[in-house]
Amino acid sequence: WSPRPVVYFAAERPTVHWLTPLVRDTGCGFDDGSSHGRLLIVEAPSITNFMDLASRILRQVERQSPRR
Repeated sequence: WSPRPVVYFAAERPTVHWLTPLVRDTGCGFDDGSSHGRLLIVEAPSITNFMDLASRILRQVERQSPRR
C-alpha cells in the first residue's frame, strides 16, 4: 500500500523536535498521518535507513540516560 517503508506513531512536540535531526541525518522524513488519527509518519527510502535511524535513536537515548 506504500511504495516506501513507513512507521506511524504518536509523539509530543518535544519528542518530534528531538527526533528531527536523527530522521533527517538518516535520509528519512516525516509526513502527515492524520488520515489515521492524530499520528505522524516517518518514511524511509529503504529498511536500511530505518535500521540506521533505530540505531541512532538507541545510541542517543543511552547517552542521555542517567547511569545506574
